[in-house]
Amino acid sequence: CFGFLFYSYNITIFGALLPFFKKYLFPDQTDFVNTLIASCPILTAIVGAIIAGFVCLRIGRRKAMILFDLIAIGGVIVSLIDNLVCLFVGRLLLGFTIGITSVAAPLYFSEISPVVYRGEFTNGPPLFGAFGILFATLLGLLVPSELAPGETSGTWRVLLALAVISLILRILNFLAFFRHETPYYYVIKSKYAKAAKGLRATMN
Repeated sequence: CFGFLFYSYNITIFGALLPFFKKYLFPDQTDFVNTLIASCPILTAIVGAIIAGFVCLRIGRRKAMILFDLIAIGGVIVSLIDNLVCLFVGRLLLGFTIGITSVAAPLYFSEISPVVYRGEFTNGPPLFGAFGILFATLLGLLVPSELAPGETSGTWRVLLALAVISLILRILNFLAFFRHETPYYYVIKSKYAKAAKGLRATMN
């Protein structure tokens, strides 16, 4: 669910920051470049989603999310550099990781949930996604609309950096609580003892 929070927050907060970027950070850039930077995560998310099935099969759903959450944190850090190329590269990395985890998270979610509660649990991702949109929209009010000559503002860095909180929380959850792959994944890999252990740990 934290993955959907990360996705919705990133898309919404960048929309709130885009007028500020156009006016103060990159005023010489064309509308095409600014639009490309805003939309490039969607393009790389498509690529990530296409290869996500292969990645999840090779290294597992849980490891895929941990690995690409770490890469996403790196993408956020790169995008905080006051440079157009760095912002573009950071956005590309974010989109790619979003594509991977948008497949891995529901897959892990469905395979780890007891069948009798699976319907109720599916409300989690859209709820967290809606909260991410609301949170980013409210924080977007903090984006300065006017700056005095020579004045700088680091608010945009803070707003972009807040996205890593959801990633850190998900990684900590995996390390502390969800320390097993799904039983179905273990069965695919013929690791039946681990599958039984995972069933006992997650479904009592």
